[in-house]
Amino acid sequence: MRREILRFLAKEALTARKLSTILCLSSPTVGHHLDALSRSGFVEIVGTEAEAHGIVQKFYRATAQAYIVQTRELSPVVRRYFMPARIERTRGMAAALSLNSGPGYLSSSRAVETVTEDLGEYIFQAAELRQGQSLESDPEVLVNEIYTEALRQLLSIRPKMFPQPHLESGKIVKPVKP
Repeated sequence: MRREILRFLAKEALTARKLSTILCLSSPTVGHHLDALSRSGFVEIVGTEAEAHGIVQKFYRATAQAYIVQTRELSPVVRRYFMPARIERTRGMAAALSLNSGPGYLSSSRAVETVTEDLGEYIFQAAELRQGQSLESDPEVLVNEIYTEALRQLLSIRPKMFPQPHLESGKIVKPVKP
């Protein structure tokens, strides 16, 4: 849930009340998560607004547009916690690549895990290169740039693990079977 809170707060400053409505969670639950994120430096209060009856609403904002978890340095137990979502990311990218390519990619569970580890490292590297750059109006633009660069690097290092798109004068075309 905290990752989802960060995703929303990377786009715009919101109050705990607005977040609880968006996320369909109680205000105390959202407040608990915001307190933890604030103590950890992931969110900050960027404004306040007094309402009727003297209640002051705090506006929270994420301290970065994207948070990338570098799992190589984590304990095996914590790495395993992140693995299912990371594997789904890899499967999604492989499936998207296969739409305009021939079959024959990621043929084993071990291959999926290996590519997932590599992709995670390349995502982290691409994100590090973008630290301190100007902010995007939409954080998804930044995340897309990071993932695109990471996937480009992965395809160049492990070309046989993924189907390669067939290009014809700059356009992706369906492969022709001999």
